Amino acid sequence: MNKGTLCVRGSYGYDYIHSPDRLTSPLIKTNGDLQVTSWEEALSHVSAELKRIKDTHGPDSIAVLGSPRCTNEENYLLQRFTRNILGTNNIDNSSRLHSAACRLGLGVSMGYAGTTGSLDTLEKSRIIMVIGAEPDISAPAVSYAIKRAARQNGAELVIVDPRQTSLVRFSKLWLQPRIGTDLALLNGLARIIIKERKLDVEYVARTTDNFDEWVESLEDYTPGHVEKITGIPKKDIRQAAYLLSSGEEASIVFGNGIAQHSSGTSAVIAIANLAMLTGNNGRRGGVFALQRENNAHGACDMGTLPGFLPGYQNIDDYENRRRYEERWGTNLPENAGFTAIEMMKQAGKKLVKAMFIMGENPAACFPQPSKVKEALESLEFLAVSDMFLTDTAALATVILPATSFAEKEGTFTNFEGRIQPLRKAIEPIGDSLPDGEIIMKLAKTMEPS
Repeated sequence: MNKGTLCVRGSYGYDYIHSPDRLTSPLIKTNGDLQVTSWEEALSHVSAELKRIKDTHGPDSIAVLGSPRCTNEENYLLQRFTRNILGTNNIDNSSRLHSAACRLGLGVSMGYAGTTGSLDTLEKSRIIMVIGAEPDISAPAVSYAIKRAARQNGAELVIVDPRQTSLVRFSKLWLQPRIGTDLALLNGLARIIIKERKLDVEYVARTTDNFDEWVESLEDYTPGHVEKITGIPKKDIRQAAYLLSSGEEASIVFGNGIAQHSSGTSAVIAIANLAMLTGNNGRRGGVFALQRENNAHGACDMGTLPGFLPGYQNIDDYENRRRYEERWGTNLPENAGFTAIEMMKQAGKKLVKAMFIMGENPAACFPQPSKVKEALESLEFLAVSDMFLTDTAALATVILPATSFAEKEGTFTNFEGRIQPLRKAIEPIGDSLPDGEIIMKLAKTMEPS
């Protein structure tokens, strides 16, 4: 699918697999020191502690974190273990946290919380706008497609970024908005397209709702007003609007520069509105939401989310729960669980007593890491499955050594929704196990005899 190309990480970033710092045996903390132990003892200890806390404080006193670095199958097993064995919906993963604005914004506006086109669609686009993203760094395969579109297919690029990114030299137009003013720019572009009657009238009439109310909300975003807010000259704003509306196949690529801003959700909705306004919502062009991790899309698809079962089936809906209860032969908890941030807050209040974390390092990667560390330290019990002694693993009572991607089978789902197989290249190093096997062994240990 990448036409024979690999990014730098894919080409060279695998030496960590044979790192001497790899965890190769289960560890249990005794008197503050980590001691090597057997799998049987480690799993028995995790099982006993989780059972004790569940029986004493209830299922919702336990929380679980999945990982966008783990396979689809492992994330599916983890959410099922959380709901079926532990009896709680307190499960989340960092990709929902890092791309919450993207998932909420696209979900609300288009009904689908992800990318609406393929890399082939992107490469065939006549106009491509890149906003709040540097694909060369975050998603090289996407960058290659954009460059091929520009070099080989004559696509015209509009780059929206205060910084001079590597794609600027390929661009037709480079807009440099003041930091935090992307929403005003996007609304201004939409207003120009509407006022100049360059919208796709048939598409808008057939597929959208609340159009008139939205148009009314854009009245203040005149080119002059947007220039004052963003610092971008009026003529450049108009040129960007004309370019975006002139191409029969136009695509918008955005990343964390949009999604992780305070107005991120509104900006993502504005991007979706622009795509629908010009009729470029998957059938011609599309919206491309770049992800932070390799399986960010798949982890959410599999249901490692506090409010959704696999396939984004809302947990609050009785019929959704009933279908899964019949398939799984168990009763499911009814209410949405805690998000990752809420888990940490509840742990700080000592309402969440235990956590199981698979392939995540919230003590280093979550917002306000010092407070996250304090929350994790306040837990009665913490178990971590990981390859290395991360900041989070160092706080755990039990550490379970996991394998790398090269030592297991499974699938990943890329940002465009394409499922790709993962094939085992080498045997697990030391006594490490794939996360899927760890979950199944733990589930078997915790099942009633």
